[in-house]
Amino acid sequence: MNCSLIKQYIEFVADRLMLELGFSKIFKVENPFDFMENISLEGKTNFFEKRVGEYQRMGVMSNSAENSFTLDADF
Repeated sequence: MNCSLIKQYIEFVADRLMLELGFSKIFKVENPFDFMENISLEGKTNFFEKRVGEYQRMGVMSNSAENSFTLDADF
C-alpha cells in the first residue's frame, strides 16, 4: 500500500457512491485492493433478535418527513 493506491481506492469508492446515487462515474478507476470487496460480503442477522439491515436500501422503510433537516429540533 502506498499513497497513490489509497488515493485510487478513495476515487473508486467515490465512483461507486456516484453510481448508487444515480449519477455517472467521475474518476473511472479500477479497485486497487481486491481484498476490500470481501470485507462487506458476510452479513448474518438473527431475524428474531434484531432488525435486519443487510437487505434494506436507504429510504425504503422511512417517510420523507423523517429526512427533513430543521434547526429547531427539541433535545
